[in-house]
Amino acid sequence: MAAMAIMLIVAVMCVVLASMLGTTARGSLDYWRSTQSFALAQAGLNWYMEQLVNTADWDIATDQFGVSLDPGTFDVVLSNKAAPQTDSSTVTRMDIAVTGKMTGSDGQTVQRTMSQRAWKLPSASKFALYWGRDAANLSFSNVTIDGDFWSIGSTSIPSSSTVTGGSAYRPNTENISGSGSYTEVNAGAFPYFSDFSGSTATHSTPQFNAAYYTALTSDYDTREAACVTGVDINQNTSLVLNGNTVCCRDFNTNGNITISGNGYIIANRDLLLHSANGDSGTLTFSPSGGKIVLISGRDILINSNQADTPVIMNPGVRMYSKSDSSTSGEITIRNDTTDIDGALILAARRIIVQDSANIINSTLFLNDPGNATNNNLTITNSGTTVGTITSPCNIISIGRGTPTLAITTTASAAGLLYQRDSNNLGRTNISGQNNANRVNITGSVIANGFQGNSISNANIIYDPAAIPDPPVEGFVGFATKDPDSWSGN
Repeated sequence: MAAMAIMLIVAVMCVVLASMLGTTARGSLDYWRSTQSFALAQAGLNWYMEQLVNTADWDIATDQFGVSLDPGTFDVVLSNKAAPQTDSSTVTRMDIAVTGKMTGSDGQTVQRTMSQRAWKLPSASKFALYWGRDAANLSFSNVTIDGDFWSIGSTSIPSSSTVTGGSAYRPNTENISGSGSYTEVNAGAFPYFSDFSGSTATHSTPQFNAAYYTALTSDYDTREAACVTGVDINQNTSLVLNGNTVCCRDFNTNGNITISGNGYIIANRDLLLHSANGDSGTLTFSPSGGKIVLISGRDILINSNQADTPVIMNPGVRMYSKSDSSTSGEITIRNDTTDIDGALILAARRIIVQDSANIINSTLFLNDPGNATNNNLTITNSGTTVGTITSPCNIISIGRGTPTLAITTTASAAGLLYQRDSNNLGRTNISGQNNANRVNITGSVIANGFQGNSISNANIIYDPAAIPDPPVEGFVGFATKDPDSWSGN
């Protein structure tokens, strides 16, 4: 009986031990499959990001399922595709979720998921300041850069200037000198630079494809040319547009006026929006059911030299100066009673924002008219604001002026600032009034060249939140993401 009892106890122990070994083996197998699934998800995410880097058109990107990668598979699911302009289908931002899957001989599947947001932006946008044209040396004077700085040439950073919150990168052939505070990186290759099909100059200023904007302005040119009349309109009552076009020689507003609905107001000469010092009342644009598009053959002048007549533009306004003259034609936006939100501002020759005017959530685009005469995008004067961290702007200049893009005195800008022309003639001017009254720029500055090969009295702060999301379209064939910014489960 004792022997039988011992045998029974041993048998029970064997059963328990076998069960424990089976559970341990199954747990180990599940853990191994989970690890492999996670690796598959990460590999699939890297693979798909590489596809986007080499894909100019993100509109046609679709979900993919059961992509084989030994020893398992992964699925790719896209969501939150977004385009920067509501009448354009060009996707410049999307979310990517990749699920890695491992199926064992027991029929059980273990899966892990990783996700990442991708933007169609050049890697240069990861820098507070990116200088991408190898010309003369660049010098700082009373400049603070908070974030990474890239200099394709040699740079002088004196004691009055600093690069903090990041590094000062340079090519092997150049140098960074001076007694300022900075961490120098000799960079043959360094973080954030995308290698994409057809790239030839990774460290130079990325090119901007202006096709969307030139197609739009070409359409506006045609409309202006067809809208011929010798009649001036003095608008002193409210106006409702119903998809129609108002044609005139000059369009002049005065009084308490609301322009609403959608349609075109085209002036062969000038659009004068409460621009005379004697004007009174509030001018309000309230688009509904579409855009209100303002087109001038020459100038668009918004507000007067006196800050006495509020001009308010709600989202959905577009304005374009055709510049019929070869040397003139501009959009001038001025005074602290001017507030513009969600506009598309286009000019063939010149855009000037001054005298404490305020613009948010907008895109400013200056085209290349073929020569440098009066060809610039200027933001100037104390209190003038183009973009904020929470409501940033795209400030794009592909003109040839000297400067082509200017942020001066104590103006401020937040968003993506880009300057480059196809002939390498344009320059960016970043210069505050003095050390105590500096220009303030938040977001990312990508500039091909600088006026006087210098930057002075400026604070330039990198902040990804200040780069518009979705990004402006025009950077073709790029994809960028923050390192290790994915989330997984």
